[in-house]
This record gives sequence, C-alpha cells and structure tokens, in this order.
Amino acid sequence: MTVRDGPYLRGGRMHEVVAGEAGDASARVFAARIAGNRDGVCLWIAGGRMPPLCPHGLSGLVDPGALILVEVGTPLDGLWTAEEGLRSGAVGMVVLESERPLDLLQSRRLQLAAEAGGTMGLFLGPDSGNTAAETRWQCRALPSVDANIIRFDWRQVKNRRGRSINWKALRDETTGRMRMDAPSGGGAGAEECAGSGSALRGGGGGRRKLDALLAEHGGA
Repeated sequence: MTVRDGPYLRGGRMHEVVAGEAGDASARVFAARIAGNRDGVCLWIAGGRMPPLCPHGLSGLVDPGALILVEVGTPLDGLWTAEEGLRSGAVGMVVLESERPLDLLQSRRLQLAAEAGGTMGLFLGPDSGNTAAETRWQCRALPSVDANIIRFDWRQVKNRRGRSINWKALRDETTGRMRMDAPSGGGAGAEECAGSGSALRGGGGGRRKLDALLAEHGGA
C-alpha cells in the first residue's frame, strides 16, 4: 500500500534527524520531503564546512524557489539564525544543519522560538542525546535492484507524543518524485496529520527581524 503524503511532523515544535555525516544525503532528502509538504518558504541554514546543497537536486520533493539558503560561519551563528527564523513566524519551516550536536539548553531555546513563531524546526546533525525535540529520526538509504530508484528507511527513534513510527520511501532519480509506503508502528495522531502549514505569527516586528537576517547573510 502506498500513501501520498507523510511523514507528519507538528508545527511549532523542534524535531531532529540524526545525520551519519556532514551533508548526509538521506537526512537532506527527509528534510526536503517535510518542507515540500508544508506551506510557506523553508529557511535552510548550513555551516560553511557542510557540502554545498543544490536546491535543484531536490526537485520533485520541494520547490527550489521555496528554499532560502543561508551559509553561516560557525555553529553558534547557525543557532542564532535558526532561533531568529523560528521566532519570526515569517517562514513555514527552518532547517538547521550542523556538524555539532545540540545541548539541552540550545534545544530548549530553539523549541521556545518554534512555539513563539508557530514554526516547525528541523535539526540535522549528530545524535544530540537528551534534548527538547518532540521527535528524532534516523534516515538511511537501502539497497535497490533498480538503478533509477533509491529506497529510504526513515525510522522514528523518539516520539514524545506516543509510539514511534517507521516509513519506507522510494525516490525515482529520473523524475525526483517520491512514493511512500504505508507506515508501520504507532506514531502520527490526528493533530499531526491535519494541515500541512501553520498561520504566520510574530507580527510586523518578526518579519522585519527576518528581513534583516536575510539581508545580513545574503539570503534572498
């Protein structure tokens, strides 16, 4: 059985993907899938040491024009940028890629910012252990008999709202499109599945903060 959408992650919350290495392709595909299922633009923040992200390589998962890429010099710069983006409420999703794990205080600050802006946050990086994230995922590519098809296993290893859930995904490399198998396990509830986006919050002040942020980092 196949399903059209998913996985389902709640807005106004922080979520994590354990990346096996910097620029982990499986983690990036997962993040792009989530971004493509949400309203609004996605602010994607990555450190200068990360392999470059090519938005057009994610075509079929997310509209490249809906991605705002910001490169930061240090992990602390990335945290500050992500916090401002989440709190502004002017974007639908914030992705933060980092070569360093989050500590509990950092994850709590991001979670509070996500709640304030009603924005979904997704951290891609090393396993951070005990954090404020609502869910944590492990993503890996699986062997495939078809050279044009990449199979993915997206395993939820943490879920504060119930039992964990696993997804299997297949991506056609010729079109970029993805097909999802029906999930296994517990997992997404009705609140998670209802609605892909969230209303913008933060008011004019939040939008001005984000505009200043993008101008400072050259993201536009």
